[in-house]
Amino acid sequence: MSVDFLKPINENVLEVLETFPKQVIGNKINKHTEKNGMPELMGNRVAIIGLFEEEHIDEFRKEFYQLYAGNWDLNILDLGNLLSGESSKDTNIAIQEISFQLRQINIIPIFIGGEQSITYPLFCSYEKNEQLVNITCIDYKFDLSTDEKLISSDSYIKSIIDYTPQFLNNLTNIGYQSYFVSNEERDMMDKLHFDYYRLGEVLDDTSNTEPIFRDTDLLSIDIQSVSLPSIDTVVSPNGFDARTICRLARYAGISDKISSVGIFNIYNNTYFYKLLAQIIWYFIEGVEYRYNEYPIIINECLRFTLNINDSEIVFYNSKLTDRWWMEINNAKKEPVLVSCTHNDYLSFCGNKIPERFLKRLNT
Repeated sequence: MSVDFLKPINENVLEVLETFPKQVIGNKINKHTEKNGMPELMGNRVAIIGLFEEEHIDEFRKEFYQLYAGNWDLNILDLGNLLSGESSKDTNIAIQEISFQLRQINIIPIFIGGEQSITYPLFCSYEKNEQLVNITCIDYKFDLSTDEKLISSDSYIKSIIDYTPQFLNNLTNIGYQSYFVSNEERDMMDKLHFDYYRLGEVLDDTSNTEPIFRDTDLLSIDIQSVSLPSIDTVVSPNGFDARTICRLARYAGISDKISSVGIFNIYNNTYFYKLLAQIIWYFIEGVEYRYNEYPIIINECLRFTLNINDSEIVFYNSKLTDRWWMEINNAKKEPVLVSCTHNDYLSFCGNKIPERFLKRLNT
């Protein structure tokens, strides 16, 4: 297995554990160590894999290990670090295979480190699953252009769009900042029927992102989208604050669909390591409290039918969680269920169709 190429956790990290109480996460999770080797994979739910920046990942581990677990029944793995291969192609193949192999045994891999272009091999890892994939990127920009060339050859989004066979269903950006995005890029996102949400829009009501995560398979986080006042090298003074990014992480964890996560462009900073540890803590907390409503059992939902512009639109409301879905029908595809909110349903009742669903209805 490709996990055999992972390097064990450094001993200096394990030595720090001796000073921590026995109840902390670091003394409870299953770890890949030089002494004990690779732990048994089966029976675990989440796996942490460090990428490339060993020293940075080790500092994160020291912060994460000393946190206390919530009331969790799930088991967590720390599989150590994947170092760079002889070529970027070798590295991408290793990441792709590790992600696929872990997902096959119902383990959610969390990759930490490297550039956000690693989203591409994570996406490729879904090809063998023969499923359409929804990607959500928490990012301050669209990553559609570099050097003023729209969707350039070195953009990972370009590679995903051009991948053959094509199994990308949708891509969503959460938290873009308008001054980092050209009008041409925004037009391209519209042309591709991708969704995007401005930073201010998300901050006004973070709960509106929950349905987006509910439909997501792969979550890619550019940590540069977070405002970190203690770091001089931040991209922008604006961004998600610590509380909001942790809330988004919990929404992502609760999603029954999200099966792989990447957190990229990490900083070498003590404040950041503490925040990263808490982001992952909240994601795992969310996984613990998943509702297992995917695929949704329609017979266990309340059904509401609306007639809008001579079209019948069906909504489903879960009796278990009170969450909402909308059934979308069009000429090109089979009917699909799209996650939504109660407010979305009320908007349709008032004959006001949210922009997010206009794109779906027109594809």
